[in-house]
Amino acid sequence: MDTPLRILHLEGNVMDAGLVSLALQREGIQHTMSRVNTREEFSAAVHAGTYDIILADAPLPAFDSPSPLQIATVNAPHIPFVIIADISCEERAIEALQSGATDYVLKQRLDRLGPVVHRALREARDRRERQEVETALRQNEEKFHSLFQNMQEGVALSDLVYDRDGKPVDYRIVDVNPAYCRHTGIPGERAIGSMAGALYGAGLPPYLDIFAKVALTGEPVHFESYFAPLGKHFRISVFSPRHGWFATIFEDITERMLMQGRLLRAQRMEGMATVVGGIVHEFSDILNNVLGFNTLTRKYAHDREKSLKYSQAIEKSVLRGDEITQRLLAFARVENRALEPVDIAGLVEEVANRIQREFPANVILLKRIDPGLPPVLGVRTELFEAAMNLCLNARDAILQNPTTGGHGTVTIDAERAVVTDELASTLMLRAGSVCLLLRFADTGIGIREEIADRIFDPFFTTKEPGHGTGLGLSIVYTVVRGHHGTITVDSTVGRGSTFRIYLPVFDLTREQTLQNGNAKVPAAAELVLLVDDEQPMLEFGRDILADHGYRVITATNGVEAIALYREHAKDVALVILDLIMPRMDGGQTYIELKKINKSVKAMFCTGYTSDEVISSLLQEEHLRAVRKPFQIEEFVGTVRAVLDDGQ
Repeated sequence: MDTPLRILHLEGNVMDAGLVSLALQREGIQHTMSRVNTREEFSAAVHAGTYDIILADAPLPAFDSPSPLQIATVNAPHIPFVIIADISCEERAIEALQSGATDYVLKQRLDRLGPVVHRALREARDRRERQEVETALRQNEEKFHSLFQNMQEGVALSDLVYDRDGKPVDYRIVDVNPAYCRHTGIPGERAIGSMAGALYGAGLPPYLDIFAKVALTGEPVHFESYFAPLGKHFRISVFSPRHGWFATIFEDITERMLMQGRLLRAQRMEGMATVVGGIVHEFSDILNNVLGFNTLTRKYAHDREKSLKYSQAIEKSVLRGDEITQRLLAFARVENRALEPVDIAGLVEEVANRIQREFPANVILLKRIDPGLPPVLGVRTELFEAAMNLCLNARDAILQNPTTGGHGTVTIDAERAVVTDELASTLMLRAGSVCLLLRFADTGIGIREEIADRIFDPFFTTKEPGHGTGLGLSIVYTVVRGHHGTITVDSTVGRGSTFRIYLPVFDLTREQTLQNGNAKVPAAAELVLLVDDEQPMLEFGRDILADHGYRVITATNGVEAIALYREHAKDVALVILDLIMPRMDGGQTYIELKKINKSVKAMFCTGYTSDEVISSLLQEEHLRAVRKPFQIEEFVGTVRAVLDDGQ
C-alpha cells in the first residue's frame, strides 16, 4: 500500500496491541494505529470517520464487543469491522458476525490477520464501488427508463462476484427489464439480487467465462447459444458499462432456429432423394456384375485363369459397393470419418469413367494427370463426391451457356504445386513445400460477380426449383476444409470457370515401413471365439482363421457367446464380435464378458460403428474394429495385433 492504512484499534492491553501491529507488519501492511479502550474514546473516533478499518478486542473489560459494533454500524457502516478474539471467546465473535461484523481472527492465529484485512478492505471497496454505480444508475434512471422498459430484447445488468483470491466465481443480477421476464419466465423480483448460479438452476453460473472476460477487459462479444435450463435459443450481446460489471442484451430466436431446422431437414431429404436415385442405379450395376461373374466362375471352375479373372471382378464390384455405402452414410452424417491414404490419380480416373455416363455428346471431358502423384490423407468417398459435384456443375454450366450453344469442354488436372505464403497457413504447411492441386475447368456460362461470394453457401443455387438442392458446392467446400485444404474459383461470364483445390500430401514412407513390418501374419494355435448372426460370415471367418493356424469356436448371438465363453474361458484367447445382433448386441455382450473376465481380449468386426454408445465403448476400452467388407490381410493382421497387445 502506498498510503499507510489508518487503523482504529479497540484494545485494552498494550501488549496485545503491539502483537497485532507486528502481525500486520509481517504481512507488509504499512499502517498507523490509534488505540482506544473506552466507550467514549471509541465513539469519538468513529464519529471522526478518518479510519480505513476497525479492529476490536473481544471481550473488553469496559463493555461487550457487540456494543462497539452497534456504534460503528450506525455511525460508520462503510468501515470494515474485524474482531480479534481469544479462543475462549470464539463463540461470542461468531455471534458478532451474525450482527454485522466483517470477520474475526483468533489471537492465537494472528497469521490470518493480514489476509483477513486485505479481503475486508477489498470487499469494502467493492461495496463502495457498487454503491457508486447504483447511485449513478439511479441518477440516470429517468433518462433511460422508457428505453429500458420498452425494449423487445431482454436486458440484465450484473456484477461479478469473486472468491478470496480475486477469481470470478459467480455474478449477481442487479437489474432486469420486463422483456427479460417475458423471455425467461423469471419474475423481476426473484431475479434482482440473485446469484446466477442459483437463479437459473444450472448448477454453475451460465457463460461465466465469457461474461467475466467482457467485464474485466471491456471487449464486447456477440454469440448465439442454446440455453438448456430454459430450453431456448438466444442471440446474446454483452458489453461492460464499467470494470467488473456487464450487461447482457438477448433475443429469443428459438422459433427461427426451429424453422431453419425444418428447412434444413426438408432440403436434406430432397438432396437425399437425388443421391439415392443415383446410388440405386449404381448398386443395380454392381449386383448384376456380382451375380453374372459368380455364374461364370462356377461355369468355368476348371479354368483357373478365367476363375481368377471373374473373382477379381467380383472383388472390385464389392469394394465399389462399399464405397457407395460410405458415400450414403457420409451424406446422412451418421458414420465416423476413417482417414487413409487416397490415390488421387486413381480417384480422378474413376471420376472420369463415372462422369462420362452423365455427359451428353456435346460435352467433352479431358483429363491430365502428372505421373507419380503422392497420395493425400483423407476419406476417398468424400473426395470422390466432391469431384463428382464439380464435374456435374461444370456440365450444367456448359449446357446453360448461350454463347457456345451448349457445347464445351470440362478439364480435370491433377498435379503437384508449390505452397505459396498465402496457402501456407491454410494448408498448415511451410511455404515452398509440395502440395497437390486438383483443377476443374469448364467453358460454361460462368459465375456472375454479384453472386460469387455466395456460391459455397448451403442451399444457394441458381437453378430452377426441383433442379438443384443448393448443397453441391457447399458439400465440396466442407469436404475440402475437412481435409485441411482450400478451394479457389476464377470465373468470367460467358467464358467459363476454374475451381482449384489445394490439398496437403501424405508421406507414405512411414506407412509402408509399418505395412512391411506386418506383411507376414504369424500362424498361431490360439483359440478364437467368433460371434456373428450371419451364418455365411461365421463360415467365412472360421475358414480364414483356421487357414492361418487358429482354432475357432462360433456363436450366432451374444447369449450363446457368453455361455460358450463360460465353458472355455481359460482357453479363449480372443473374442471377435459383430455389432448388430438379435437378443444381445456386441457392445452389451462385451460388457457381460468383462464381468466374467476383466482381462478378456476382444475386437469388433462390423459394417457400422456410428452408434454413440459403441463409439464411446471402443474409445474408452481401447478396442479395435474391422469394418466389413474387409480384406483378409487386414482382418488377420488386426487379430494378431490384438492378441499380441500387452504381451
